[in-house]
Amino acid sequence: MKLITLVFSLFIIAGCLSKDDNQKESQNMSQDERAKAMIAFQVDADIYRLQHVKHYSELLQKYHAKTGKYPFQGDSELPTYVFVANDAQKLPDGQNPNPHKVKSYKEFALELRKAVGDFEQLFDPQYVANKKPNFYIYMIIEDQFFFAVHVSQDYPFAKKIADGYYKVEVSNKPESGSHLHSTDNLLSNKAFIEAMNKTPRKPSFFEQRAMKHKNFVSTD
Repeated sequence: MKLITLVFSLFIIAGCLSKDDNQKESQNMSQDERAKAMIAFQVDADIYRLQHVKHYSELLQKYHAKTGKYPFQGDSELPTYVFVANDAQKLPDGQNPNPHKVKSYKEFALELRKAVGDFEQLFDPQYVANKKPNFYIYMIIEDQFFFAVHVSQDYPFAKKIADGYYKVEVSNKPESGSHLHSTDNLLSNKAFIEAMNKTPRKPSFFEQRAMKHKNFVSTD
């Protein structure tokens, strides 16, 4: 029974229920139980986040092979951002003081679809931000793109931003000595492959959550 309670609470803490239900359920757990539940969720979620950076990196490569450019390249002199998130995930508001443009995930998905056809729409499994963003970021400036996912573990291929917050980022123009990876470099990285292919503890939960948003941008 203790294990069942802990597993159920894991999903609540991950943002599965409303804020009020989250707080109510958390009151019935000890601080140690809450910490263990969150760690267990993040360890599983990181596996999917790594799979997702592979997924979107390959889509961007296919788009470039078909069009000779990357999504929104040449549309503006300003950096253009896309927050890869669904309607259950809160996005940042006014946190970038520098001039920039923002495209919606819908615009991004429709642009990709022009060149690569229909594709699986994948999002960070976490609804509520905790220590790190709960969305992915695509950015294009001039002819250089960046795609970043945010993970909870200190992987050798990730850059530490803060405690419990690491970034895995690909670019078509990685700089020597930086944390940036080319798609080919990251996807052939032994540590990345091993981490991405680990077996999650609770795959059914993550698969069900992904199914809820697989048609976030309609194909109609």
